[in-house]
Amino acid sequence: MQLNCDVTECVQISNHTYKVMLKADKEISFKAGQYLFFLLNEQDKRPFSIANVPHSQKIELHIGASGYSDFANEVIEHIKSKKMQNQKVSIDVGHGNAWLREKSNRPKLLIAGGTGFSYVKSIMEKVILDNQDETIFVYWGTKTKKDLYCHQQVLAYQQKYKNFNYEATIESNESHWNGRYGNVLDVLDKDFIDYSSYDIYICGPVPMVGRARDMLITKGALLEHMYADAFDYI
Repeated sequence: MQLNCDVTECVQISNHTYKVMLKADKEISFKAGQYLFFLLNEQDKRPFSIANVPHSQKIELHIGASGYSDFANEVIEHIKSKKMQNQKVSIDVGHGNAWLREKSNRPKLLIAGGTGFSYVKSIMEKVILDNQDETIFVYWGTKTKKDLYCHQQVLAYQQKYKNFNYEATIESNESHWNGRYGNVLDVLDKDFIDYSSYDIYICGPVPMVGRARDMLITKGALLEHMYADAFDYI
């Protein structure tokens, strides 16, 4: 589904992450957990996870743009330029097979590395919207505390919904941090004995997703109940 959208917001929300809000002229059709392509030109399209729930005219994106990533930096510059000139951006929505299986009654385990949280956020909020009593476990790992750009929002969900469980972990040894330290997969592995009953959704760097798949399988995770678009490349 190709659309032209207005850029309503493009703000930096952490050291290397931008929140981008787009608005279309009609409701945008996609499934929670899918991604879109930014169309920079006819030959150049770049994928980013959608961070909001479906059935809206809005799109929320979390784009990690560091000095080492031309892939993302060029998209941010493109968005800023279009916004400044009051021009629309072009996107192609509704891609990927790692979308939320809404009919499943299995508990959900959502695993995010870095801005892979945008994928998790879409699924997490859709599950809550459909059934506030659904059992959800969210594990989010980043390098620093500042990279947990939605931390307070997710903590609020944990306080509000009785079956919502959240663990955040950082890899840097920072003071004034009440959460856990270390790699998110190592933290996860300490907490679970058996994954066989879960629907598992994963998003992050491709090496992390590959390691997660191998680790989870050793404790009973079923491939038919594990979802990550990166599985297509590993």
